[in-house]
Amino acid sequence: LCGTCGYDKQATPTTRGCLSNTGGNLLMAGVGFSFIFAWVLMGLVTTMFVVGGNIEKLMCEPLSNRQLFKIIDTPFLVHPEKKNFLPAMLFQNPNIDLTLGAMYRECYENNGLYHALQLENIFNINSFLNRTVYNKDLGKVLEGVKVDLKNVALLEQVGRDNLMNFANSGLGEIDYPAYLAELNKGIMLVDLLSFCSDLEEQADQLPRGALENALKGHASSIRTIHREQVVPLEQAMKYVKARSTLSQSIKLLQKTSGDLPVKVTNILSAIDAAEYLITNNA
Repeated sequence: LCGTCGYDKQATPTTRGCLSNTGGNLLMAGVGFSFIFAWVLMGLVTTMFVVGGNIEKLMCEPLSNRQLFKIIDTPFLVHPEKKNFLPAMLFQNPNIDLTLGAMYRECYENNGLYHALQLENIFNINSFLNRTVYNKDLGKVLEGVKVDLKNVALLEQVGRDNLMNFANSGLGEIDYPAYLAELNKGIMLVDLLSFCSDLEEQADQLPRGALENALKGHASSIRTIHREQVVPLEQAMKYVKARSTLSQSIKLLQKTSGDLPVKVTNILSAIDAAEYLITNNA
């Protein structure tokens, strides 16, 4: 850049300007530094290439296709007197079938370390989880337990009376269809808009005066009440959900209350049978 900017075609090499001369000096300095330090970079690149290439060929590829484990796990290769060096190092037992390849495979399949290293050879947890070992002691403990069930009462007399009173409360005699029909009606007994229209028609038939104005004023007030209070109440989700839930509850009660006395009688009979069985077989 300095040489280009300071170039003068009429100047000789001995009479060239300072800028052009500086460009030439920098060019020669760059060549000198390249000869001084380039061999270091070349040596570093060559070393990394040689080392990395050999590691990739000798370790990475055999590790990827697991050929390395086949070589390392060759029996008696690491130690001439030990068949498998890994269990010999961990458990002092070279005859255990534990190899680096098998451990790598277990870890690759995301199995636990206890299973991968076959640690049951040191600590067998199954012996502590096997309940059959303790059955004899447990049987002795249970033989010494004495429980008297002869006076067991599954349901006191008060509870029996409450069940009978509930069964005879008359739930099956309720007129559920009439109740549901009443529940499905609107919140107002009279349609306010129709009533307002009738009231205005009656007011139009009257002579003009205070009575006519009063009736029309009342009709307007009723329309306002319907718009501001009745309509929001009908559209409120709380009202709709409450009515739907109540309707479903009534239908369920209607379905289950028909044979309620029979169900209560069956329950009491089952309780009596259970008490008899416990008392006579205790």
